[in-house]
Amino acid sequence: MTLEVEKATPDQGHYLHPELFGHSGEPDVHELHHLRPLKKQPLGKQEGTMTKMKITLLAAILLCACGQLSAGNPPSIAAASINSTTNQLIIQGLNLTPTPTVTLGVIQLTVVTATATKIVAAVPANLAPGAYLLKVTVASQNGFFVAVDGAQGPAGPAGPPGPQGPAGTLTLPFLGQVTSGGNAFEVEQVGLGGTALYGAGGFNDGSLQSGGSGLSGQGGATVSNNGTGGSGVYGQGGNPAAAETVGGYGGLFYGGTNVSADVAGGAGVWALGGDTAPNGVSSGPGQSGLGVGGDGGDFYGGGSSAGPTQGGIGVVAVGGVSGTNAAGEGVGGDGIDAYPGPGPSSSNYGLAGYFAGNVLVNGNLAKSGGSFLIDHPTDPEHKYLLHSFVESPDMMNIYNGNVVTDGSGTAVVKMPEWFEALNRVFRYQLTVIGQFAQAIVESEISNGSFVIRTTRPGVKVSWQVTGVRQDAWANAHRIPLEVEKEASEQGHYLHPELFGHGGEPDVHEVHHPRPKMKQR
Repeated sequence: MTLEVEKATPDQGHYLHPELFGHSGEPDVHELHHLRPLKKQPLGKQEGTMTKMKITLLAAILLCACGQLSAGNPPSIAAASINSTTNQLIIQGLNLTPTPTVTLGVIQLTVVTATATKIVAAVPANLAPGAYLLKVTVASQNGFFVAVDGAQGPAGPAGPPGPQGPAGTLTLPFLGQVTSGGNAFEVEQVGLGGTALYGAGGFNDGSLQSGGSGLSGQGGATVSNNGTGGSGVYGQGGNPAAAETVGGYGGLFYGGTNVSADVAGGAGVWALGGDTAPNGVSSGPGQSGLGVGGDGGDFYGGGSSAGPTQGGIGVVAVGGVSGTNAAGEGVGGDGIDAYPGPGPSSSNYGLAGYFAGNVLVNGNLAKSGGSFLIDHPTDPEHKYLLHSFVESPDMMNIYNGNVVTDGSGTAVVKMPEWFEALNRVFRYQLTVIGQFAQAIVESEISNGSFVIRTTRPGVKVSWQVTGVRQDAWANAHRIPLEVEKEASEQGHYLHPELFGHGGEPDVHEVHHPRPKMKQR
């Protein structure tokens, strides 16, 4: 294991724990490569057909909400109007200074006056009537609004309702399009327990790569650098009617059942993050081309409203129950399998898992190796420091310290009161410091202490005691030193590439073949 590692070029000047070096709020090294997703708020169902004024208001609210995702106090636009007589745009809101930049559509306007709550900007005399996307930028943060050039006329009187028309028919395939806001297609099931919309994909006769989708959706594209594209599919579970009931699932998915012992069942959910632009995206001065692909899935636990409650868990994973074959063999499914994304070479692979916080493993942890990785104590901007774990065939605990013998050459070392309940099989090491003398363990650990004696008085002794765990969990889960591989694992390796079998499946893949990447 390498003791010191130079940080990669994009990592220079960044830290694993920036808050420890006076850089709180800055992204850590992992965040540079894997931007943390912004939590999206669920969008409710849009009811009915909106008027033009409602559409404009909705767009203003959405665009302002996008601006609020930035850190600090971004500009907030409450109203904006264009005066065609004076050729001026009047903007009212909050946080509109200092030195705002105003863009109307693709035109950057000249700011005439600006205060924290009002901006007056000049607009071209030949500005065509219409609705324009207004952007106000203050200190690299944006606020948005929809400004309309031209007065909106009064609504005309409603006509009388017409007679009920005959039931229509829907010719398949059907293709429709709407240009107004609201839902393009809405179905509501008012019966008891019925399904509002059901779709079944076409079967695959073997000539296709896969069967058809039962339901397919594509989110709307964003037209702003600060906007967020729409969801391909949005689902919201039904609210519970009483405290003892449970809300419905936002989505419920079951993988297809296999029809052969040699074929895996279908995935309940298969998610693929969006690709980054071919040339990457610029993430700051001197850091062009650092493209970041979309996440395969972002999951957030539900918030806790009040009282001694607990927020929801972001992801709960439970492996499937195993059946048995004729020989009585079977292995349950894994709760989570995670694999790193491939890079140009094996040294550029991503991480199989990253945890930003404490991790509790309530069971045994098996690994091929381990170390700590920290920002280098003497050069934290440019290097990492690594130390390997200390390994043992026993479930060993290590205790050490220094003590000075008294005038008779004796020192009593007291151990924690729980020491003998936790440990057994004690081993001792003693080293005298500063002078030539002999040291022995005069009496071993008993009633929470042991005694050291030296051939001279006032001798400093460095001591180390090890013990083997004997707590209830350790006794029930003693780690074996050698284990015979199962029959299905014979001839396979945890790391086949180290034994001249590169490209062969490793032991885990023998039990759990890696899913093939599906094409969009």
